[in-house]
Amino acid sequence: MARAPELPSLRASVPRLASCAVAAKLRVPSLREVVIDFGIAGSGRVSTVAVNSASSGPLQSCIAANMRRLKFPAFDGQLTHARYWMTVQ
Repeated sequence: MARAPELPSLRASVPRLASCAVAAKLRVPSLREVVIDFGIAGSGRVSTVAVNSASSGPLQSCIAANMRRLKFPAFDGQLTHARYWMTVQ
């Protein structure tokens, strides 16, 4: 998967995403990495979110709520996929 440039809206959301990961780490101490796979519609809105390959659960719900607030530049096309990951210590 090609690496897309980070956009200001994604960088600005990192503290909120990190707090989701920290809360999950308290519930699951073995959690080491959070992998966010998401789809961006042509409108620039995040339309799909999976976290560590899961499409439900407390971590996924928290991350998805924050990801869906993001607005990327609109583009011609239906959907593009992206991945963002964080290490949890």
